Amino acid sequence: MENQGKNISQEIKKDEQSPIKNTHHKFVWTWKSLFFSFAWMAILLIALDQLTKWLVMINVGIPSGTSVDASGNVSAYGKTITLIPGFLYIICALNQGSAFSVGASVNWMRYVFIVISWVASIAIVYYWYKHLNKHDNLMNSIIMLCFAGAFGNAIDRTFYWNETTGFNGVIDWIQFYLFKGSSVFYPFPTFNIADSCLTIGVAMAVVILVVRDIKSKKEE
Repeated sequence: MENQGKNISQEIKKDEQSPIKNTHHKFVWTWKSLFFSFAWMAILLIALDQLTKWLVMINVGIPSGTSVDASGNVSAYGKTITLIPGFLYIICALNQGSAFSVGASVNWMRYVFIVISWVASIAIVYYWYKHLNKHDNLMNSIIMLCFAGAFGNAIDRTFYWNETTGFNGVIDWIQFYLFKGSSVFYPFPTFNIADSCLTIGVAMAVVILVVRDIKSKKEE
């Protein structure tokens, strides 16, 4: 019995020291841990998002007209630069609403979206910081991808007003068409790099969480 007790205690100590089973090591800021936190990636993506928006605004110009969809949502547009005829274009569209211009026709909704954007950005950073000790590099990259998307558009909604910048709303500039050239073609909603980051990040998070949940259930 005494030997058996010693063996059990030794196994527990081995498990505690195992780098594989113990994934909650204390997080220490070093150049390596900074790299795998992927905070740098979020900073680069936010900078790229803002840079491309301003380049489009400068080169394409402030939108000169507006369009109204079936739901009454208003979006502004300017001239078009063709990258791939019938498929990919650069335009300058200003969106005062959320995704797909939802709520753009209601002035006070923009303030709601501003609050949501900043709350989401802060919540994402808080979750990321609290889980750094897990050293989950894949999730760190996904979380920072989502943060870049939320923060990038939060900047536009908060600071881009006619009184301050001469234009109003989130700058969307990527436009492509599905099945253009056939009898029926569909223009995909205009978006930007921040939208792409958030969409891809959320999709990856859902897939990873589902896959990990399935694996954990199989191991039980």
